[in-house]
Amino acid sequence: MHKEIYINADILETRVAVLVDRHLEEFYVERHDAPRLAGSFYKGRVESILPGMGAAFVDIGLEKNGFLYVADVIGSPTSEGSFDLLEERPHGASQKYKTAPSISELLKKGDEILVQVVKEPLGTKGARLTTHISLPGHFLVLMPFSPTIGISKRIDDPEERDRIKSILKELKAPKEMGFVVRTASRGAQRRELMSEAKYLMRLWHGIRERSKRVKAPGIVYEEYELVLRVGRDMMTEDISSVEIDSREDFRKLSRFLGSFSSTLRSKVKLYRLATPIFEKYGVEEQIDKLYHRVVYLKSGGHLVIEQTESLVAIDVNSGKFVVFPLGPMDACASSRSLNAFIEMLFAEPRCF
Repeated sequence: MHKEIYINADILETRVAVLVDRHLEEFYVERHDAPRLAGSFYKGRVESILPGMGAAFVDIGLEKNGFLYVADVIGSPTSEGSFDLLEERPHGASQKYKTAPSISELLKKGDEILVQVVKEPLGTKGARLTTHISLPGHFLVLMPFSPTIGISKRIDDPEERDRIKSILKELKAPKEMGFVVRTASRGAQRRELMSEAKYLMRLWHGIRERSKRVKAPGIVYEEYELVLRVGRDMMTEDISSVEIDSREDFRKLSRFLGSFSSTLRSKVKLYRLATPIFEKYGVEEQIDKLYHRVVYLKSGGHLVIEQTESLVAIDVNSGKFVVFPLGPMDACASSRSLNAFIEMLFAEPRCF
């Protein structure tokens, strides 16, 4: 598998394309005049409580109030997902309840709280918020209020998992804090893990002190810009190369990667040709297809994709796909379920 990252940075916006075997797998856009909300920390003020919905609206200084579910106030953020829980430290700061309390027991109107944006505003909906603060690094994610140690499920070697766990135990972090080990930690040296863990704890200490001085509502910590997030979140051992067409951002990303991995830094190259980088590598054409409402399939059928505020609706249409049974044992004749029909629709025509 050949995995590459191309970065197009201009005056108005930065675009990032991740290609696997020359096919576009991921695409990100960040406008320079728009605030970076997701991942940023805000000191907010609770504006209203909705006990029936188990949620609260929080003013964080944006046009629309953020939305905070009761599940984002209690519980453990590392209890599920792409991480395995290795250890839960006793006497942590996380509260445990025999029965889940209502939102009105946890928050009151006028309360000032530190929250993190986990989802950008969309349409008439405000930002999705959480009090489960997390600070991601390249190797680790610091969980200031979750006294647990978790590790990526993609690190499946038992010896490697034990090695990383023993390193984190040496750190002697405060009892209320925990870490999640990212996939990039596979094979990382003890010095690299310890250095990043200490950096994240210093960063959290600074955020906590700043939050005491910031008047609600207001921003406390702004997430990294897109170019640096590429280095922090996407640069793993399976990346073949990264090309970027901005000299300034090339230097910025190289310095950032050089702070923890000279191997990753060597994979970053400055694009110097006159032809736009996305046109050179056939990315622009693939991006155009992303915004097509109708997607035609090889079988003759097509999909109609509509995005709404709460969901993405995908309508499966048979289009020109016509089935002519050739006999009682033919796959097309025997397929009666919806799942089988959809599978045929996506496949190459076989029964013509």
